[in-house]
Amino acid sequence: MSFGNTLWGLAVFSMGCGGTVLIDGSGGAGGATTVGSTSKATVGSTSNVTVGVTASSVTTSTGPMPQFIQDLEAGPWLMGYSGGLEHFSWVRFTGFDGAQGQVWILDPVSTPGFVPFFVMCQGQGSFTADITQSSATITFPPSCALPPQTFFFQIGTMPLPIFPKAVMGASIIAPPSQIAMDGARFPDGFCTAPLVSCPDPTK
Repeated sequence: MSFGNTLWGLAVFSMGCGGTVLIDGSGGAGGATTVGSTSKATVGSTSNVTVGVTASSVTTSTGPMPQFIQDLEAGPWLMGYSGGLEHFSWVRFTGFDGAQGQVWILDPVSTPGFVPFFVMCQGQGSFTADITQSSATITFPPSCALPPQTFFFQIGTMPLPIFPKAVMGASIIAPPSQIAMDGARFPDGFCTAPLVSCPDPTK
């Protein structure tokens, strides 16, 4: 599916692989792409968005689980940005075996002021990871009609204050458009497994 112009309340961003990703961009004139702490993230060179990798007792079939993967899989994430409305989708990374894992995507609960970041996209997909660059490439669920997209994480920031139960924050960059995003990770068990439903993240 492709779109040749900007629709009401939605913006079409080129996201590599010869396709387009439809992301809600109604927040402000032209759609906000840099909000809060994410404006400080490095967008000129994604190789600078890194997190140290350490081994632990958690293992995969190929050896110790890198810290980056542990951080990704430790709980459900809200990924998106604030701009007029709260443009966020739930994302859960699970089951990484050293090569790939599963990813689940869910619209935010019907909370006033919230809209999905990944528009018309829910269900199970998969992901691969490059721990040397702290990046995860998501292959979206088939119903989403979105091409695979790589996200670079800088994990360890403070979560946005609108998410009082979040335990970890992240600055996220999505090339090639260099969309600056926020991530907020919630405790394991905050959502119904694997990602069937999640409560209001603002309470």
